[in-house]
Amino acid sequence: MPGFIALVCIACRVGPAHPPRCLHSRRRPSKTRKMRVPHRWSVLASLCLVSRLAVGAESAPSVEQQAAAAYQRGTELAAAGDHAGAVAAFDAALRLEPASPTVRNDLGVELYLSGDLARAERELRAVLDADPTRGLARVNLAFVLYDRGDIDQAVTQWRTALEQGARVADAYAGLALGLFKQGKTAEAIETYRLAIDRHADYARLDYLTTGEAGWSRHAAADADGLLRALQRAAPAPTP
Repeated sequence: MPGFIALVCIACRVGPAHPPRCLHSRRRPSKTRKMRVPHRWSVLASLCLVSRLAVGAESAPSVEQQAAAAYQRGTELAAAGDHAGAVAAFDAALRLEPASPTVRNDLGVELYLSGDLARAERELRAVLDADPTRGLARVNLAFVLYDRGDIDQAVTQWRTALEQGARVADAYAGLALGLFKQGKTAEAIETYRLAIDRHADYARLDYLTTGEAGWSRHAAADADGLLRALQRAAPAPTP
């Protein structure tokens, strides 16, 4: 048992490494979508709690442990749709681990969903200023820019994210939404089909409007016209 406790405490001191998420991967799980895999910080938070109970209350949690617990709380609140609560929890985690790009990215997503577009843009740009290759943060930034009415910049960010390898459904769907807004209907339809190829639920308007995709109400409402155009269009040619 003492050996196990020591191993747990060593794990708790290791700096957490966790992948950033795009919008749809943060929402409440549905029967048609994969469940979110618990992230390393969540595991560390649980292990550290066990170790503290084992060694006694006199052992104060480290900064890493506190950050892990705050981040885990934020993900739980985000999954429950409590965006204000998630923002507060991610803020707490970020104060403890200010260099974490994933916490800052997830904070930006929750700020976007809570309607604080100005701060959401600042947080996501800070992620990209530190590392311009973070494609998922760029996808999320594009959604923020779209909601702020900067359609041309949003399209540019989505295209750049795809060029950088962030070939997720959200990137294609967002780009299609921007192209449709620019009046490029044919290109928008073909691009949106690529999103559906990667995530079939994007063909359903209710997937977008009920919050499952993690889009804002504004973006989801605009998608209605795009989906109608897609339904009227000729079927995609069979390879």
